[in-house]
Amino acid sequence: METRETALLVVDMQNSFCHSDGAVNRTKWPVYQWDRILRETKQALASVRELAIPVVYVYTTFRPDYADASTMWRKRCHDAEANKALVEGSWDAEIVPDIAPMPGDITVVKRGFDGFLHTNLEATLRHLGVRRLLVAGVYANICVESTARTAFQLDFDVTVLTDCTGATSADNLEMAFRSLGAMFATVTPWRDALAELAPLPA
Repeated sequence: METRETALLVVDMQNSFCHSDGAVNRTKWPVYQWDRILRETKQALASVRELAIPVVYVYTTFRPDYADASTMWRKRCHDAEANKALVEGSWDAEIVPDIAPMPGDITVVKRGFDGFLHTNLEATLRHLGVRRLLVAGVYANICVESTARTAFQLDFDVTVLTDCTGATSADNLEMAFRSLGAMFATVTPWRDALAELAPLPA
């Protein structure tokens, strides 16, 4: 598959989840080996941009009163709401500065776990002519897995980048990779994924 049919999807790499002062990170779910994941993601982004592959950031924000959060999200994530996590316009909701969007990148806001549910992500990817998705982000067993499964069911060829994807523990990471790799996605490091892409014709 050619690079022009590919996009990199970066899921929820926000201060709340990834920074030690983030509301979710500090109170419940720090990302296992985050420094390594950040380093690999920065390198992957640089390589992807050199290949002119579109980068799409999908991230979570809510109104200050959480009126746009689902009842079940509020039930399962009540600690996040209590700590005012992911409020739109806040530092907590911002994408980590070291891997923040650059001019030309695309951003899509979601209100739950799945990047496709009630968003314009599918329409955006179809407009770009994307058939293959490279997926990075956190948490592997929640938002990354939810998004990747839906992408597969929407007939995208999905590759989850193991060295650019995080969870709260090695066990959760392995569980997600095993689940996705069984049916829904190719699971591989980012360098191997890019090596499989055919370059654009000269």
